[in-house]
Amino acid sequence: MTRLPSLHPASRLLLAGAFIFGPSLAMAHPGHGEVQDLAHGFAHPFGGADHVLAMMAVGWLAARLPAGSAWKATCAFMSALLLGWMSCSTGLLLLPDPELLIAASTIGLALLLVVGTKLPPRLVATLAGLFAISHGWIHAHEMPAGSSAWSYLLGFMCASSVLLCLGMVVGRVISAWSAQRRNRAPC
Repeated sequence: MTRLPSLHPASRLLLAGAFIFGPSLAMAHPGHGEVQDLAHGFAHPFGGADHVLAMMAVGWLAARLPAGSAWKATCAFMSALLLGWMSCSTGLLLLPDPELLIAASTIGLALLLVVGTKLPPRLVATLAGLFAISHGWIHAHEMPAGSSAWSYLLGFMCASSVLLCLGMVVGRVISAWSAQRRNRAPC
């Protein structure tokens, strides 16, 4: 088996997890019941592994980009998440198989982690934003009729921001740890 020299061990683990669990995680959206308030919207991203993986991957990816580009990538993701939500809520965009797009975006984000530092930061931000549209769209689509969508949306966006920031912290810690390991003198 050929070993890829540029693949960080943590990236390999995330990529393997995305391939193994990604397709089944996307089916974690059978319905959310009566989602009517900020607390439900805030709690939702923490309860779905697809959300946790996607948000953490974008944060981690952003942490590997140059400082100015890191915030651009996370802002692009959050803006596209909102765009996806709004495009579904207004009927502007119809996605043929949103669950498949969620699975594909989780795998795509894992792949971006593998090759992300070799791509231009604008391309990384654009791809992350495109993946976010499907995530935002599916949550608007699954909202029960008559529920408090704006309150749920606010909670959902706040929780997504928390997960993105957590992913950035994890990414920076792993980068610092990797740099220390590379700089150690051989025994």
